[in-house]
Amino acid sequence: MQSRAGHARGWNLERWLRSPARRWTLALGLLALAALATTTQISEFGRFGRRGPGSERIEPDWSDIFVDQLAYWLAWGVVGFLAFALARWTLARLRSWLLFALVQIPLSLAVAAGFTALYVQQVSRTFDRPSRRPRTFIDSFERLGPWRMPREFVIYWVLLGVGGAVHTFLTGREQERRASGLQLRAVKLEGDLARAQVESLRSQLHPHFLFNALHTVGGLVREGADDAALSTLSSIGDLLRMTLDQGESQLVPLREELRIAGRYLEIERIRFGDRLTVEWTIEEGNDDFLVPALVLLPLVENAVRHAVEPRPQPSVVRVSCRREGARLWLEVQDDGPGFSDAALDLVRGGGNSGERRHIGLWNTRERLSALYGDAHELRLENAPGGGARVSVRLPPRAPELGGDDDG
Repeated sequence: MQSRAGHARGWNLERWLRSPARRWTLALGLLALAALATTTQISEFGRFGRRGPGSERIEPDWSDIFVDQLAYWLAWGVVGFLAFALARWTLARLRSWLLFALVQIPLSLAVAAGFTALYVQQVSRTFDRPSRRPRTFIDSFERLGPWRMPREFVIYWVLLGVGGAVHTFLTGREQERRASGLQLRAVKLEGDLARAQVESLRSQLHPHFLFNALHTVGGLVREGADDAALSTLSSIGDLLRMTLDQGESQLVPLREELRIAGRYLEIERIRFGDRLTVEWTIEEGNDDFLVPALVLLPLVENAVRHAVEPRPQPSVVRVSCRREGARLWLEVQDDGPGFSDAALDLVRGGGNSGERRHIGLWNTRERLSALYGDAHELRLENAPGGGARVSVRLPPRAPELGGDDDG
């Protein structure tokens, strides 16, 4: 079975037609076969259909006829290629079948007349007999043209049709592959989003986080700070609701991502008190910019977990957003110990889902690659003044969702 599959792949028509070298080889082979067929026909016609003086048979030289016919069919190959290129250009630029017909019909008649003249010249040279006064070219054209020219006209449109069929076949297969790829990509993105939501709840709202948050609420209640305790509970509820309300949306407005990150940092500020300072630098006018759902929350959570939580001294987390042309930059920076080599490997392709300490960053890298391909940029770096910095550059639309990057 494997050998049969390999044989089928070896004779794959699409692979032949997509290879320029093989396509030209196939075309030249067909033209040579056509020349051989017409040479045989003309040769037989000369041997059995024409007689010279004294009833002797005229036997034209076969090789001379083949050279003439090969030149004839190669000329048709060149003309057919140019005619098809003109037809494609006409339809692509003018987008009108009427204009296409107005161009192609007169052109096909002119080409048919030209090839009829070529045929008359070849036949006259092959079958003229020395014992008879040669016919003039005009006489020969008037005698042979009425039945030959329709044949040349048909050949023109057959070649045009063959070119159109090959182009339609290749275009259709490419569109089928593209549609299949987009469908698979959409399925993968749905799975990625679901996984991101689950990982977000597990990494940001897992039992350890809920325990700390509820412990903070309990401490506030014991201290009599009922308003602060209620505010913390409200922030926890809002964070859960906003995360779940995003549903299956792949892209959401930036303002929603900022609200989720803000709620999360409010809870952490109550928990860590003076140990956590948050600085926001948000450029105005970008609220409606579409960003991947849950793209910012893993970045701020990573900063809190690795820069604030392990250290007793005060820490600063900076969140910034700015436009650069049509693109958007999101940046989260802290003043902690910075990234380890394992974390930096995430953007070099060396990290994987087994790196549990940075699962949020790994998921972010994978989702951005699925959504934007090479149109985005994710930077993990240690800032010159100390601390870790994560920067995400996003195009205005996600190409894999059918948008186009006009930035």
